[in-house]
Amino acid sequence: MPPFNWLGRLYNPDKKAAKFKQRINGSLRIGVISSLSHYDVRPNVKPEDDIEIVVDAAKKLKEMGHNNITIVLPVGDRKEVKSRIEPFAKVETHEMVPIRDYPLAVDKYDLDLVVVPLVRNDFNDSKSNIKLIECAALGIPVLVSDSYAYQGFIDDKYKFKDAEELVQRIVEFKGWYEKKYRNEIQANYARFFGSKIDYYGIELNGYWLENNFNLVGNTFLEWSQKPNEDGIVPPDI
Repeated sequence: MPPFNWLGRLYNPDKKAAKFKQRINGSLRIGVISSLSHYDVRPNVKPEDDIEIVVDAAKKLKEMGHNNITIVLPVGDRKEVKSRIEPFAKVETHEMVPIRDYPLAVDKYDLDLVVVPLVRNDFNDSKSNIKLIECAALGIPVLVSDSYAYQGFIDDKYKFKDAEELVQRIVEFKGWYEKKYRNEIQANYARFFGSKIDYYGIELNGYWLENNFNLVGNTFLEWSQKPNEDGIVPPDI
């Protein structure tokens, strides 16, 4: 659950839809959000990692004549990751940033769409849906792997089980128009932040954390040490 003062002020559906309209017949910018530790780049072995499904999709899109796509990767100088996609699509890389700068960085990447690729395994299935919530707060549509982590939180039209289905979703996305784009990101935002009750029926202030939860330093979160109404004091972190 992100703090409002960290993410919430970047939501601007009109601005995003206008930019999408400008670019729909040009080069769409698709961001891939994943962890660097999930990229297995062992030589002479076909990788089976989170990025491989994007590689296969980029190859298929090129074969279909979709050459106006830019893949944006937060991989820094890891050329071995970038080089796997470069034969099939334009690739733009960015350095990793401290967590407190993450929303502004994603906003500056000027993305039309985000893909969250997850290989089906126990580790990925045990993740939270935080990337979906963050992108909803930033006003960016998301395509996600059909993972347990996202069940119940996203419509089937945003899911893909393999590279072929990811290609299908991207081609469908390229057929959107400005009004549909705006409506979709507004619906995603309302799903998480327009309700007082979460997916499990628990009453919350939407999915925003209270403002006593602040980002400090470069990479750490700090929770107020005041006891809550039950007298429980959060642990030091």
